[in-house]
Amino acid sequence: MNTSRTSTHRPSTAAAVAVLAAGSIFVVGCSSSGGSPGVTSSSGSSSATSGGSSTSSSTRSTSSSTPSSSAAASSYTAGQKIGAGTLQNRIKAAIVKAGGTYSSTTTSSVLTSTSQSKITGARTDATVHEVIRGKKVTVIIVDGVAYISGTGLGAKPYLKVTKNSTGTLAESFKPLLNLAGGGSLSNAEQWTVASSSASGTTLTASPAAGTNVTDTLDAKGLPVSTVTKAATGTSTIKYYDFGKPVTITVPPASQVADISGVQST
Repeated sequence: MNTSRTSTHRPSTAAAVAVLAAGSIFVVGCSSSGGSPGVTSSSGSSSATSGGSSTSSSTRSTSSSTPSSSAAASSYTAGQKIGAGTLQNRIKAAIVKAGGTYSSTTTSSVLTSTSQSKITGARTDATVHEVIRGKKVTVIIVDGVAYISGTGLGAKPYLKVTKNSTGTLAESFKPLLNLAGGGSLSNAEQWTVASSSASGTTLTASPAAGTNVTDTLDAKGLPVSTVTKAATGTSTIKYYDFGKPVTITVPPASQVADISGVQST
C-alpha cells in the first residue's frame, strides 16, 4: 500500500539506501502512482530503487471501523473498483483488530529485508533490517523519530532524524518520518478486485506504465502479499505474525549522533 513518496532528490547513495530500508515497514497492500507498493504524496509516497525492483512503504491512516472477517470477505466483489484510500483504511482496520502488530519480508533483485511493526493510533513504530546490494542497513522508528545505521556517515553507529533536523542529508531522510506519521491515500488511484471468495481477495492496480501490482488479502482482510512487477524486476512483500509481540528498541544515546550538520558522501 502506498502512502508517501520519497523525495527524488537523494544527496548520497547512503541516504537513498537508508530511506529504502524503511520500505517494508509500512506496506499494507497499496501502491502509489509512483509504481511501487508503498508510500504516497500528500501524506506519503513510494520509493523505488534505481536499476532494480523497489520496496515500498506505506503509511496508514486511522480507520473508524474494524470489519469482522465475514464482513471483510463480503466487502469485495469481483470487478469492483476501490479507491486506494478506502483500501488502505480497511487493511489498517484489519491489522489493528488483529492486535496492531505484524512482520514482513521483502525480496527483489537488489534487496532483502525483514521488519516488525506496531500500529498505535495514527503512529507506526518499526524496526527494519535490510541488505541491499550487499550493504546492511537498519532503520528504527519510535514515536516519530528515526534512527538509521549502516549509512557510513557520522561519528556514531546511528544517525537520529527528527522533524526538526536540518541540512540536506536530514531532508533526504525525513520521508521516513512521514511514513510513520499516519498519512493517508486519496481515492484517485483505483484498485480492481480480480477475485474474491470466502478464503480471501486479490486486487490489482497499475500505478505507472509498465508496472503492475497485485495484493492478496486473507478472509479477515489482512494482507498476505504484495507483488510488484515492472521492467526493472519483481518485488515481493509477505506479511505474517499479526498480533504477535514485537520488540522495537531505541538505541543507547551513546551510539546516536544527530543528523543535523552531517555531510553526505
